[in-house]
Amino acid sequence: MKRFRILTLFVFMVLAIPGLASAALMEISPLGVYEMMKDNYIGFLIDIRTPEEWGGGEYWDPREGKGLKNTDGHPGYDGTNDAFLEGRVLNISSDLFSDTDRVTNPRFKGEFLNRYHFVTDTPFALICASGKRSYNAAADLDEFASSLGLNWYIYNVVGGFKGRSGPDDYCFGHFCNDGHCAGWKESLEGFSDGLPRIDPEGYSCKGAYNPVPIPGALFLLGSGLIGIIGTTRRKFIPCLSG
Repeated sequence: MKRFRILTLFVFMVLAIPGLASAALMEISPLGVYEMMKDNYIGFLIDIRTPEEWGGGEYWDPREGKGLKNTDGHPGYDGTNDAFLEGRVLNISSDLFSDTDRVTNPRFKGEFLNRYHFVTDTPFALICASGKRSYNAAADLDEFASSLGLNWYIYNVVGGFKGRSGPDDYCFGHFCNDGHCAGWKESLEGFSDGLPRIDPEGYSCKGAYNPVPIPGALFLLGSGLIGIIGTTRRKFIPCLSG
């Protein structure tokens, strides 16, 4: 692990040299991002799931065949162990639930230039439920940053929060053991009950990034109307990890 961290830092230093590259995208396991946050190599872990998934407990997924679902919270300082996670796990949703589907959040990439610009000052990681959404979002952000000539160093957390069966395009390589990529909440080396997380009972920071789901009908009216009306969001409270 230590050798990997040294190599990673070397890669960051090389990519930061003007003219060589403007952004970097790498893959990492849940345990890897946990260790690198502990050692301050990675500054923030961004949970890109919907506000409903982030909040924990029961929620309604309007997509066909989905319906009532349940999630047991999100990564974060649980109030007992690993205080270094405090304030460093944020919810910036790449997708939102409409009244009939899960749709792209039109302001996702812009948040990294505006309200959450500080996230990109250091390497940061994206996590979702199983690693598929974060894989695609990390690639999009990498392309976005490169197009602007920005030095963003982005990790995709393979296996996500709950784990993923593979191998496939999102569970692969040395991350895939016996056909499974372990997730944040699953049993990992040294963590039989998974890594620290905020469950529904412990979820207290309701003011985290939490856009009101955008009705599907609004998207049918086109992006011009979205630009005029905007999207209502709850007031942001600086309690970022839980």
